Amino acid sequence: MKQHPVPQNITSYQFRLVGDMTLKQFAELAGGLIIAYILFSLPFAPLLKWPLVVFFALFGFALAFLPIQERPLDQWIINFIKSIYSPTRYIWKRNNKTPDYLKKKDQRSFKPIKKATPATPDRQALNQYLKRYSSPIAPTGSLDKNENQRLQNISNLLQSPNHPSFPLKPMKVNQMVSQPQEPKTVITTVLTPASGDSNSTPVPNTFPNPQPKPVIEAAQPLTPPLEVESHFKKIQKSRNVYRAPHTKAIVYTPPPLSEKPNYVCGTVLSTTGKTLPNTLLEIQDHLNLTIRALKTNRLGHFYTATPLGNGEFKLKAEHQDYEFDIINFKAEGKILPPFTIRAKSEIVRPLVSSA
Repeated sequence: MKQHPVPQNITSYQFRLVGDMTLKQFAELAGGLIIAYILFSLPFAPLLKWPLVVFFALFGFALAFLPIQERPLDQWIINFIKSIYSPTRYIWKRNNKTPDYLKKKDQRSFKPIKKATPATPDRQALNQYLKRYSSPIAPTGSLDKNENQRLQNISNLLQSPNHPSFPLKPMKVNQMVSQPQEPKTVITTVLTPASGDSNSTPVPNTFPNPQPKPVIEAAQPLTPPLEVESHFKKIQKSRNVYRAPHTKAIVYTPPPLSEKPNYVCGTVLSTTGKTLPNTLLEIQDHLNLTIRALKTNRLGHFYTATPLGNGEFKLKAEHQDYEFDIINFKAEGKILPPFTIRAKSEIVRPLVSSA
């Protein structure tokens, strides 16, 4: 992987003389060593000379290579001297002189008054020409008035609010109400034969029929009733009748016996002897700590993937509809027989009545 160059401060770049040593560091180190050498060559007492030699040599080295909080030692010394001689107490005094930028300035602008210049002949000719073409406009004719009136009408239409040209009326739903018809008087003629004379003429007996009460007649079917009945019979003949398949009795099959010791297997049954899938089982040790968690398959069987250690254990089963007893067993390094866990009772939940 290619390494990118480390960013550097190019604005304050210093020339490096030897390796990472800059010219300033070299001067500080050389100055300290030169002063130490001069003190070493002077004929001083050794008790005074050697401490000064060591001090200036170390001082030059510290100036060059011993920064404190990422600042060189010479900058610390300069800041220390400035802080000693700079004032630490300031007194504010009012200055009676008003600054120039606070002085009000008269911003009124004076425009020079233009003097009236005498009109030259050319100027007079120009004024007369302009007056000729700046005469008032002649009154408009009848045609112009009609155009203006129509334009005004169009602008009024555009400014008026938009309304539909035809008012929308609410739709009414006509209800079909059967009204009873007035009964009509029907005169019927009944011919009654005479008892005595066969040649007698029949006498017409006229009487009105009884007035029927208003009855709402049912609508006539669209198809004749005979055709409807035959159609329903065809449907009944062609309709498939669903018959429930014959269920075979559930035969309990125990799980196969494990061939390795300390492997747990078995079956969970309901109160009626049916297998219970998706039943949770827990195997706990003598400290009541769960060391295995199992779940029955579709056949109600359960197995352990790894063997148990030797000792006493408890087998607990949990199901949402049944309660089970706790089974205690002991593993001694032998093949364990399959367990058959049968539910002791069914959980009865109270019915919640909706208000």
